[in-house]
Amino acid sequence: MDDWKKIVIVGLVAATFIVVALFMFLRKRKIKKNGLTATAVVTHIEERESYDSDTGTTVNYEYYVTYFTADGETVDARLDNPPRRTNVGDQLKIKYLPEKPHYVVAIKEKNKDNGAEAH
Repeated sequence: MDDWKKIVIVGLVAATFIVVALFMFLRKRKIKKNGLTATAVVTHIEERESYDSDTGTTVNYEYYVTYFTADGETVDARLDNPPRRTNVGDQLKIKYLPEKPHYVVAIKEKNKDNGAEAH
């Protein structure tokens, strides 16, 4: 393959990653700014392993929650930003958009004792 073709392919892949990352950032920002607040319960955590010859095995965790919308609908969703030390059964404050309730973001709560942020 010619060098210029390799450069074009690498450029297209990089541009795709940038667009996807930007889209995810903007969606998360919109949910935090305009979303409704609810209390969710962590229902399960899935462990995913991937292997890379340079770094070896990497383990990632996907967190799933259930919550009720303002309309009383039960929603099961994947949580992209769980607080540290989150376990099955934990209750979390989340935000969601009514038009897309399967996209949720965990929000930090203010600690009533000293004003510090707590999860």
